Amino acid sequence: MIIGKVKTYIGFAIKSGAVLWGLDNLISHSDKAKLIIYDSSLTANGVRKLDNLLSLRNIDCLRLDQEHILSELTGRDNVKLIAVTNADLADAIRQNI
Repeated sequence: MIIGKVKTYIGFAIKSGAVLWGLDNLISHSDKAKLIIYDSSLTANGVRKLDNLLSLRNIDCLRLDQEHILSELTGRDNVKLIAVTNADLADAIRQNI
């Protein structure tokens, strides 16, 4: 993973309003999501809910093995899951992870 590039693309997504924050927001607006990214700090219950959602929707999903890496990449505390809603940014992130 090229952390600098991924952080930049995630930053672009945040600035353009193309990010859904958290599992509950993702579940409410799953039709907009192009790429789901979560890290290993997501709870077992959260992973179960995400698996249920993914069984209903065809959305790409990436798990980052480091705990709290999404907090580092987004510059916000306690971020465990984001969904990118812009297809071009989702593709750019996918290519660099």
